[in-house]
Amino acid sequence: MPRKHRVRHRHKWSSCYGSGHLSSAVEQGDRRLQGREFNSRRWLNFWPFGSSRVKQVKPSPRTSQASQAHGFEASSQAKSRLQTCLTCLWPPLASKDQLEHFWIDTCCINKSLHGEHQAAMNSMFRWYQRATKCYAYLADVSVGEQSTAGQSERTWQSSFQASQWFLRGWTLQELLAPRTVEFFSRDCVKFGDKTTLQDVIYAVTGISVDALQGRRLTSFSKQERLAWMERRTTKFDEDKVYALLGIFEVELVIQYGQGWASAMEKLEEAINVQTSVLRDLRITHPKDDKIRIEQDKGGLLAGVCDWIFDCPEFQRWRETAGRQSLWIRGDPGKGKTMLICSIVDELERTERQQCQLCYFFCQATDTRINNAVAVLRGLLYMLVDQQPSLIRHIEKQYHHAGRTLFEDVNSWVVLTKLFSDILQDPQLNSTIFIIDALDECTSQLTDLMHFIASVSAQSPRVKWLYSSRNWPTIEEPLSRAQQMLHLQLELNAGTIANGVRVFSKQKVHQLATEKGYSESLQQEVLQYFQANAGGTFLWVALVCRSLYAIPQRHVRRRLREFPQGLDALYARMMVQIEESDDSEYCKAVLATVALALRPLTLSELGFIADLPEEISCSVGDIADIARRSGYFLTMRSDIWEDKVVSFVHQSAKDYITEQARNAIFPAGMSKGHARVAQKCIQRMCEPGGLQKDICRVRKPGIQRTDFDLAEIAKMMPARVTYTSSFWAEHFIASREIMRDADYVHQFLQQYFLYWFEALSWMGQAASMVLHTVRLQSQVDKGDRGQQVSTFLNDAYRFVLMNSYVADLAPLQLYFSALIFTPLNSIIRTAFLQQRTDMFSMLPNVIQHWSASLQTLTGHTDSVRSVAFSADGTRLASASDYGTVRLWDAATGAPLQTFEGHTDEVRSVAFSADGTRLASASYDRTVRLWNAATGAPLQTLEGHTRHVKFSVEGTLLTRLASASYDRTVRLWDAATGAPLQTLEGHTRHVKFSAEGTLLLTDFGQFAVSEDEFYYDREHVLLKPVLHTLQLQYEWIQHNGNDILWLPHDFRGTCSAVYGKTLVIGQSSGAVSLFQARDECHIVS
Repeated sequence: MPRKHRVRHRHKWSSCYGSGHLSSAVEQGDRRLQGREFNSRRWLNFWPFGSSRVKQVKPSPRTSQASQAHGFEASSQAKSRLQTCLTCLWPPLASKDQLEHFWIDTCCINKSLHGEHQAAMNSMFRWYQRATKCYAYLADVSVGEQSTAGQSERTWQSSFQASQWFLRGWTLQELLAPRTVEFFSRDCVKFGDKTTLQDVIYAVTGISVDALQGRRLTSFSKQERLAWMERRTTKFDEDKVYALLGIFEVELVIQYGQGWASAMEKLEEAINVQTSVLRDLRITHPKDDKIRIEQDKGGLLAGVCDWIFDCPEFQRWRETAGRQSLWIRGDPGKGKTMLICSIVDELERTERQQCQLCYFFCQATDTRINNAVAVLRGLLYMLVDQQPSLIRHIEKQYHHAGRTLFEDVNSWVVLTKLFSDILQDPQLNSTIFIIDALDECTSQLTDLMHFIASVSAQSPRVKWLYSSRNWPTIEEPLSRAQQMLHLQLELNAGTIANGVRVFSKQKVHQLATEKGYSESLQQEVLQYFQANAGGTFLWVALVCRSLYAIPQRHVRRRLREFPQGLDALYARMMVQIEESDDSEYCKAVLATVALALRPLTLSELGFIADLPEEISCSVGDIADIARRSGYFLTMRSDIWEDKVVSFVHQSAKDYITEQARNAIFPAGMSKGHARVAQKCIQRMCEPGGLQKDICRVRKPGIQRTDFDLAEIAKMMPARVTYTSSFWAEHFIASREIMRDADYVHQFLQQYFLYWFEALSWMGQAASMVLHTVRLQSQVDKGDRGQQVSTFLNDAYRFVLMNSYVADLAPLQLYFSALIFTPLNSIIRTAFLQQRTDMFSMLPNVIQHWSASLQTLTGHTDSVRSVAFSADGTRLASASDYGTVRLWDAATGAPLQTFEGHTDEVRSVAFSADGTRLASASYDRTVRLWNAATGAPLQTLEGHTRHVKFSVEGTLLTRLASASYDRTVRLWDAATGAPLQTLEGHTRHVKFSAEGTLLLTDFGQFAVSEDEFYYDREHVLLKPVLHTLQLQYEWIQHNGNDILWLPHDFRGTCSAVYGKTLVIGQSSGAVSLFQARDECHIVS
């Protein structure tokens, strides 16, 4: 019996001849089998070449149901081929391949239905891709009966190579998309498939054999994929472009008549957007991290981790369809990371055709990959790299924000929203997400755990696997995930011990072979390992490293000196360091590597470690000291053949910073950070350090994106890469106080602009905002810090104004930035000599910084309402265009756009905890949104006319609104349930600070959990004022007019947070004003 047809997506096949029965069956199957596995879907595509003409005639009984529905009938030639398919091929193939439905693609999509046509053109590749098989019936190829088999093969092979099928544009995707394509002659004889005929097809088409075998098309270059279409033709010029949509996984608006060049330009633009998003999203490539980790650990040894594949928990996770999570946990040194590497290899080998594999390796010693944002960026990068069509979820916000979307202080909020949207995309392919070493995620681990638990059941096409230590802080949030399986290594001690024995045997054999051990010595070492390893792979690896340095004649005596257990082994290493001649040097190197915010090269280690000058200048001496540091450290070569130094394992760093802290950091870790910060500044100020045009590009208009990151890294001086990126972080961690004329102040005065340029080349321009703010927090608050405080205030304004152009073209810091910065800016004055006088006349610029901190652009109509979140970190603005936008209040970066209102939005407000956002519109609704993800929560209705409510209305647990229909309505903000309606005309409404009173234009009313009333005898009309506020054309302070605003600066709405006033303007701009600390008004 044919296998039951299963399908998860409903497609309209009615535009293709012979598809009527399938169309109805698919529709019914979708309803009947809803919720079945994604991978169980089976349908078949058939392409009988040559039948492309249709004419509209009276329906015939021989045409399909779909053809009759559209009034179409094929030509006699097409009908003949259709009859051949239905009578000669369908019955035997359906039985042999267990297929219930047969899609015959003999003509064209019905272009008269624009929506169907648009969707079909952009989805066609996926339809082919998800077919069980594709049968290509070639009417111009005949096998026939020949005298000999050889002669017969030569006959059909030559006609196959000359077939028009290989010259048609649309057949390119039909060849590449399905997993299996079988070729039939006009005699209904199968003569091969795209695998058995791959060499012939390659000779005819030039398409790589790897592509024919199913390798991801995204792994081929753009030019290579475009070349596949060069020799093909289409009836319409634009179709040569549209037939490539699936090849590049992009979607376009289908528009005939524009010509090939215009359509190709749009395709190129879509491809370039994909490339830009991938480039800016990439913080690392987890595949490279996996290779590096395996090399650091001596490579994967055959058979050591194979036990996991027979483990019941792993098998259940692997074999159960959808929404399964597996948590592998164990103590340090149990081999969790190598286990994950083995699992990745196994899944890539066995599941490559069935699903996408995305993984990430956390490492606490590397700031690139030790935080929750990096984890999501790494997983998203691997996912959209494999399925580029998902980039459409990112494009809209990326268009406004660029790479800052993934890097600023609100990147976590943005990434979680994007991730959730993608997981709910019905086009998402089956995917497995793997995260190794969750315990080494040192920033926002709890947020990451809660997020994973919340999304783990969102998509039936997604599975999760994680590894970590046995930490309660990880177990508690993960326990909330649905269908979670646990695999605790300590509960599989026998299996782990057996794996350690296999590992020990292989490592000892390698050691004995390279060192020339006798058979008896090899057995003695192996027996000691098996007796003392304690089921810990790391113990075996560390002792083996030590034995490599011991002459064979001393091995038996020294072997007994290695104690059982990791901590005991680390303690022995520390004793050896203390007793060595290089003790102080080793401890200086260990301290520097422990404090470093990413792994250091030997050159960088020499720059910033507290070592004598003659040693710090010698890479060889630094390498020797690192090797003598008790095997706590490991070294590997980077892409520039410089050695990178890092801890051999996270447990080694934990020992140095905890048990050995007093020996390594006698003055404390804060003092260690202060020393590193001072060394960084010292190195940046030396010849070959920070300077103008540090990459020597010499062209002021050249853009950063003209170079890839590897090119920039090569152009950047070695002493600048780490020092410029992290000196400020080390200084802040030192908790030292900055004072006038100290070494930090002097550095900023002389090198600030060069530092800004260096970070901009490395794509870190946005971080300058945070650096200046955080440095300001460590300035002496008394008289001894006034000058440096003033400098940092000016630097903050300079960075806000110029961070965009610095990220775009870093050398514009010496051109545009110095030209348009206010004349009395400290930064402009300090670095004006660096400006190149290219113009004899320049526009006048203002003398001083204006009160406006920043102008936020993005709205396309008047801004009617603005509001700060309670913590002042985010800013919401609403416009007449019907949109609400969310901004980073510190950097001005756009975070979210909320869409859903059908008319002008007149008011917007945050809840007190900042988790929700409310907006009121002239469409007579109030909408509640999730402020983090942008998801709509509630739509509140009930007013008879336009709705408007005050900004402060949601700063409590309830939401009040004021309207022009002379009512005040009170809703429960959590549920959206209406509570009370108060008759009385008012345009302003506000909760009192304690939440017990509701203030309106005509009175003050008590609010409680179950009541809403007012007493006219106790009405209080005294307004509640902000210290700073907007009143028509004046900015007021404590109710007094202090600043008159010219017309261009007058606002339609305003909001206040502390001493900052934000004004929304009719132009769509948003301006910020900030009062000084000493703002006093004299009466």
